[in-house]
Amino acid sequence: MAVGRKRLQESLTLSNKQKEDRKDYISGILGFLINGQQLVEVPNRIGYVYVRLRDNLSEIIQAFNQSVSPVYGLPVLISRDTVDTTRYVIVGRETSRYANWQTISSFLPRHGNQHSFAPELGGGGDIVWVYREQFMPLLVSPSGSAGAGSVIINYYSTYRNNQWQVLGGTGTPSLLVAKPTDANARMMLIGLGNEGNPWIVTGGLFAGTITGSAAITPYLPTPATGTVLAAVRLVSGTARIVWDNIYDLRNFF
Repeated sequence: MAVGRKRLQESLTLSNKQKEDRKDYISGILGFLINGQQLVEVPNRIGYVYVRLRDNLSEIIQAFNQSVSPVYGLPVLISRDTVDTTRYVIVGRETSRYANWQTISSFLPRHGNQHSFAPELGGGGDIVWVYREQFMPLLVSPSGSAGAGSVIINYYSTYRNNQWQVLGGTGTPSLLVAKPTDANARMMLIGLGNEGNPWIVTGGLFAGTITGSAAITPYLPTPATGTVLAAVRLVSGTARIVWDNIYDLRNFF
C-alpha cells in the first residue's frame, strides 16, 4: 500500500508540473479619442494598440497585437504575455459580447510596404505590379469565366460632346466568324465611336506564328472614328476568346 501511495503522489506531482497555468483574460475595447480623433495604433510603437480596459476611458493601456485588425471600437480580450510578463497582448476578438457585429475585422498583417514600390515607404521585395488589364473602365474582357465568341466592353461614364455619356457596359457580336481557316492569323480591332456605340474593324491575314504586342502591331487595321480599346487575335483553332487573345490598346495618357 505504501508503494502504491508513493507512485500516486509522484504521478500527481508530475501532472502538476505539466499542467498549463490558467490564463486570465481581460475585456477591452480597441482605441480611444484624442482631440476628437479616433486612434487605435500607438504612434512610434510598431505592433502596439490602445485598449480601453473594461470599456473605461480612464483605464487605457498599450497592448501588443498580432491577432486582430486595428478597428476602432472592436471588443477584444487581452492577457499577460506568457514570455514577457511586463506586457499585455491581444488574444482575439471578444465574440461573446454582441450577437451582431457592426464590422468585419478579419486580421490583415501589416506588411503592405513589402508589396510597395514607393521608395519613401521603404520599397519591398515582393512588389505588386499593376497591369493595365487591372483597370476596369472600358476594359475589353472575355465574356464569362470560360470565354465565348464575343467580348465585353466594361462600363465607363464621361462628359464629352457637351453631354454626359455612359460608355461600354455591353458585349460585342461573335468575332469568330472572321477567324482564318488556314495557318494564318487575323487581328480584330474594337473601339467606340464618337456617339459611344461600339465598332469592330476586321484586319487582314498574317502568319499565325506572329504573337506579342510589338510583333502584331504592324498588322492592326486602321481604326474607325472614335476611341480604340483593344485588338483580338484570331487563328483557325480559336474556339473561344480568352485573355490570351486580347491586346489592350486603351490610351492612359
